[in-house]
This record gives sequence, C-alpha cells and structure tokens, in this order.
Amino acid sequence: MVPGKPKSVQICEQTLGGKREQYRTVTVRKKFGKVVDALNSAAVTPSSWGCQGLGHESVVYELRFAYAEGPDVLVRVDPHCDPSIDNMSLQARDASQVLPILQRLLG
Repeated sequence: MVPGKPKSVQICEQTLGGKREQYRTVTVRKKFGKVVDALNSAAVTPSSWGCQGLGHESVVYELRFAYAEGPDVLVRVDPHCDPSIDNMSLQARDASQVLPILQRLLG
C-alpha cells in the first residue's frame, strides 16, 4: 500500500455530508511509521476504484506520502466506504487498525 520509505505524510481530514463540512491538514515528518505499518499489513486486493457508501455523514482521510525521489503516493481512508482503504492500485476493506493511529497523528 505504501512502498519504500516515505520522508513525510500529509494527512487531510474532511467531514462530509453533515450540516457543516470541516477540513484540516497536518504534515508529519517523524514518527509516522506505525501508520505505514498498519496500511502495509492490511489484507489487500487490486483496486476497483469504487466505493459502496455505508452512511450519510462521513470523515474521509487522504494521506499523501512524499519521497526523496519519485512520485508521491496517495492513500484514501474512508471508514464509511467498502473498501475503506484505496491507493488506486490496491484496496483493503478494514481500516480499524489505521484509524486510531491517524487520530493520534492528527492530535
């Protein structure tokens, strides 16, 4: 899901579908290895580039992993979607291990 050794991750959190949409972004340059490990340990299948919505209001996370060389890798985490994790190449259905780590990184 997240190849190699990224040098940073930008986490964008967006609340959608409620009375008031909210958006915040945090860039993490250190101690984000646990989120990489959780994403890489998820059971994956090839991406279908789709989502079966499971609710009306949702919080969506977009993680942009940056590297010293090469393109960034974007991973979308939407716990109200099936599959809930997608990087447009691979997808995983269960975000339960990733969500608490994201919350800690967002503070």
